[in-house]
Amino acid sequence: MKKKGLFKRIAVSIAAVAMTVGMMPAGIISEVVKANIVVTESPKTIGGDDASSYPTIGDFYVKQGNKANNMVDLNAGTPVTLYVKATTVNNKTIKKIDAVFAQGASASVEMNVTGDVVAKEGEYYSITGAIPTTYRAGKYYLRYLSVTDSDDKTTLIKGSASVLATFRPDIYVCGYNNSFYMTVSNTEVDSEYPEVTDINIVVGDGDYGKTATINDVNSDIKVKVSASDNKGIEGGIGVCFVGDRCNKLINVSLKKESEGYIGTVRLNQYIESDTYSLLSIIVGDTSDNYTEYESSRNEESVEIGNGIYYKRTPLTENMKAVKITINNAGQDATAPVVKSYFFKDNKTDYYYGDTVELYVEVSDDKSGIQYGSASFEDASQSGKDDNGTIMLWTDHPSPQTTVINGKTYTVVRLLFGGGKTQLNNSWKVGQYKLSHIQFTDNADNKVKKSGTDLASLSGILSINIKGYAPSTDDDSSSDDSSDSDSSSDTTDATSTRNPVTSSTGTAAVENKVTTSASGEATATIKLPANDKVANLDVNTLDVQAKAVLDQAFSFDVKAGNGVIPSGASMKISKVVTGTEYSNAKAVTNAVSDKIAVFEIDLLNSNDVKVQPNGKVSITTDIPTGFDPSRVVVYRLSADGKSYTKLTSTVSGGKISFETDHFSTYIVAQESVTKVTDKAPVTADKAPLALLAFVLLSAGATLVAGTVRKYAK
Repeated sequence: MKKKGLFKRIAVSIAAVAMTVGMMPAGIISEVVKANIVVTESPKTIGGDDASSYPTIGDFYVKQGNKANNMVDLNAGTPVTLYVKATTVNNKTIKKIDAVFAQGASASVEMNVTGDVVAKEGEYYSITGAIPTTYRAGKYYLRYLSVTDSDDKTTLIKGSASVLATFRPDIYVCGYNNSFYMTVSNTEVDSEYPEVTDINIVVGDGDYGKTATINDVNSDIKVKVSASDNKGIEGGIGVCFVGDRCNKLINVSLKKESEGYIGTVRLNQYIESDTYSLLSIIVGDTSDNYTEYESSRNEESVEIGNGIYYKRTPLTENMKAVKITINNAGQDATAPVVKSYFFKDNKTDYYYGDTVELYVEVSDDKSGIQYGSASFEDASQSGKDDNGTIMLWTDHPSPQTTVINGKTYTVVRLLFGGGKTQLNNSWKVGQYKLSHIQFTDNADNKVKKSGTDLASLSGILSINIKGYAPSTDDDSSSDDSSDSDSSSDTTDATSTRNPVTSSTGTAAVENKVTTSASGEATATIKLPANDKVANLDVNTLDVQAKAVLDQAFSFDVKAGNGVIPSGASMKISKVVTGTEYSNAKAVTNAVSDKIAVFEIDLLNSNDVKVQPNGKVSITTDIPTGFDPSRVVVYRLSADGKSYTKLTSTVSGGKISFETDHFSTYIVAQESVTKVTDKAPVTADKAPLALLAFVLLSAGATLVAGTVRKYAK
């Protein structure tokens, strides 16, 4: 089944893969031509991980029925199987393959084969998918191929077509001397484009026409479009108007009704007075053929991009006649004003786990600030695939403000996905300079400061990322002299991290692991009660998080010979706020009454997060108030959308479990009525026509950053 989106993805079922592989003729692998990969550059890392611990990719080939490599016939309806020769370290397996083939040298139409790996023949792993017959005939060159092992470590190689800047693997190879492609033969594809024949507007209950005048911004404006297609319109139609003078946009999405495609414009109460002319109309069919009528175009052209076929054509005279005149006495036509800015506590040096907060003195004359951002760029990586950009954002749509010395400052901090996050080891150590600050008010007036404008205000600020915080033998670096010195209560502890404001909401305790003569590794990590964390407002914590923060926990860790690297450290922290905590609550809400969340990490001698080479036994205290008969341990998935229940035992007020993978763990009191062992996760998908309309017609800007969680 094809999932709609800017990229075409193919869902691969376990049953389909198993059935297809089971029917493979004996010895087929020796009968096909491999890709013959020769790497031209050495593997590189993001986040400091050792490249040698990641999987490697060897030869690969594609097969459909009895055809191999460059012979694919979509009309036959036979699934395509991708075979990849891959190797791993420490007896890991390949669990996922993701490959994209792009049509033409421009790599603008993509065909993706992806899925969890369930089949293996010798050194080759395989996945199978039924490619949608909407793909047109042509050559599809390899854009990228990636493999992910059972430790969620991903390695990627680039093909002849360029790789999207937004694809951020853990380890990547810059290229190889291969022009591998598939030739697709497909004669049944729909290549006809939809057509718009008429457009009209009306205010209130009046008659439809080509022009309308609005004196009350609360009035309803309806837009009606007549359109047709040989197969059928997909989703809806997007229409965009632009101010003749102010250049502001009015967007409306139309849906199918009995008399045509109709949508209602909701005007911003601060919208600027102007005459708004038709800028564009975009309409797509069920075969991903899109027609875009544009005011700026003088002649028709056909283009392909992001997996979609576009016919771009000028507006007709009938369309150009459509205009909306707005007279708004309450308009806001003035952009916000940026006056000054500084880092909280004048801090410029940051370590992994720190929160970056920029205070910006910004004001708006009428409608108020809607949101803002600040961008810091690593100039040393400019133009490279691993170019780093750190984006700071305000809360949206109600930015947080603070008053200092009588001046109101808007807080701009690291914010992603609606929740706070902090610097992590996906950013390279180095200096990132402020490149621009931008704010938008509630009337969509924008101000952007960069270059000399920034220098003339408060100068070009810099963020210096130092990596992991340096270890100390005492707690003298704490902002609160009353903090507990956890190292004095810890077996073989040599250091504690400096307290920081982080998604965990608490300072983590790090301890060197003791190795016995027989090779057994042990460590005891004690998290004190009433942790003091710089800038953490305990009043914002929920009841469960506050209880965990106020309780002391002791973790006893044991592992067999060779499981823990020599010189390694354990780092454990309470998670009481932030994205990880919110995710843990969300996915366990249906099956648990109470939770305590902990981040467990293993650091090698170079202070880099690694995974153990086998099973590790962990014992910790059962949280106060939990019923021991109902206490269990869950491991949160890397994406925070699901969990896995671990086997555990309870004795003497403690719970024990084993794991070979360190990440976020949840000690939970299960509900009396248990719902499921796996929390389902669903996500609504925006209609493609509307998304394409917003991106293409409205001139929206996509910011491709480098923010990525390390693979857990």
